Amino acid sequence: MTGERRPSRERCLVASTRAASVRIARRPVSARRPSDSASGSRHQQGEDLGSGCAFLAAQAYAVGMRRVHAALVLTTMLAGCSGASSAVPTAPSASATQPPAAALSSSLQLRGFINDTAFRPLAGARVEVLDGPNAGTTVFSGDDGQVVLTGFFDASTRFRASKDGHESRTQPWNCSVAVCLGATGAQPWLGFYLSVPEPTVNIAGDYRLTFTADSTCTDLPEIARSRSYRVSVTAQPLGDRSTVPGYDVAVVGASMLGTLTGFPIGVAGNHLSLWLHGRHDPAIVEHLGDNTYLAFSGSAEATGVATGASTITTAFDGWIEQVALTVPLVRWYLPVPQPLSTSTCASSHHRLTFTRAH
Repeated sequence: MTGERRPSRERCLVASTRAASVRIARRPVSARRPSDSASGSRHQQGEDLGSGCAFLAAQAYAVGMRRVHAALVLTTMLAGCSGASSAVPTAPSASATQPPAAALSSSLQLRGFINDTAFRPLAGARVEVLDGPNAGTTVFSGDDGQVVLTGFFDASTRFRASKDGHESRTQPWNCSVAVCLGATGAQPWLGFYLSVPEPTVNIAGDYRLTFTADSTCTDLPEIARSRSYRVSVTAQPLGDRSTVPGYDVAVVGASMLGTLTGFPIGVAGNHLSLWLHGRHDPAIVEHLGDNTYLAFSGSAEATGVATGASTITTAFDGWIEQVALTVPLVRWYLPVPQPLSTSTCASSHHRLTFTRAH
């Protein structure tokens, strides 16, 4: 294995349209000890940039954030994920039925964060309680975009986040299971993604996506050093936002593993943040044949992107891994049987390039 590696301990994954999944994070196959167990992951776009523990926690670790900030946000979100169980709790929207605030015997400490729609933390953002006995309470986010509110809240309590130069958002708390503060012990939390008023760069269309490994990754097989896919980039508008907050990238025409076929892009103006599960589990896994797989995990940023640009290229901070197995994988990359061979390279100097199809 060549290059740097940051082992990860815990994570919340990207939420599906209707549910969030919470797992224990795993390193690439080559970095796992024989005693490591692993759980698979699913990537799908979240229903809203503000709903679902898994989506929010994953984006909190995304590109453009300090690593310390990422760890703090993950810790905050995991507190609301029904403990550290490796089971898969599912969650409806944040407006799930909850006990009334009057039923609470003590005040609640509610943690959260405020980011823009490109997943970057917003310092000095204002969060105000709009309902209940603590209506009017106001706090401001720190440099890491995080806030803490203490008071009597329930699922009907509304909170409003605002910051100059961004559109304000009003929403209830987030809950990653059916009922927070119930038998599961799951804690609610807040996650806001504020849009910027300037028009969103339009990158929708068909592209060829190329991953190019760092030149120091000499242990990787040739096929893994430069690999291209046909992809479709689709806008994900939300009716209550004046600008498009993100895009979905989906591989087409290749033999892929299960739902590990793409990743989301958060966007604010002309700034893009690409989330490929941030060096945890892979977002894209190709089946190369003969029980051999090629996987990509990491993150990337691009700024100053113009609408209609023919090429978007940027550094890809993550790992590339090719693994050969004795038996085929069915749906998930993890867990995997004992590999016959594994080649992995983690680096912040890989490249990722979108070339528009004509």
